[in-house]
Amino acid sequence: MATKLIKKAVKVEKVFNVGDKIKFGVEVSLQNIGRTVEMRDGMVVKVNRVTIDVEDNFGNIYRVDKMDIR
Repeated sequence: MATKLIKKAVKVEKVFNVGDKIKFGVEVSLQNIGRTVEMRDGMVVKVNRVTIDVEDNFGNIYRVDKMDIR
C-alpha cells in the first residue's frame, strides 16, 4: 500500500544588495498610550545573514530583520 508524502513549503530567502532602496518600519511611542509603527524609506548599507543595516534620509542607521522588510 502506498502512502502520500507531504512536503513542507520551502521558505523563500529574500535577497538584498548594498545600495538597494527599501521600506522598513520603526516603532514610535505615542503619548502614554502605547506604540505604533511608522514606515520609512532607506538604503541598504550592510547585509548580514539575518539582519540588514539601513540608512534613512536623515542619516540614521537602523538594524532591521530581513523578514520585517516590506
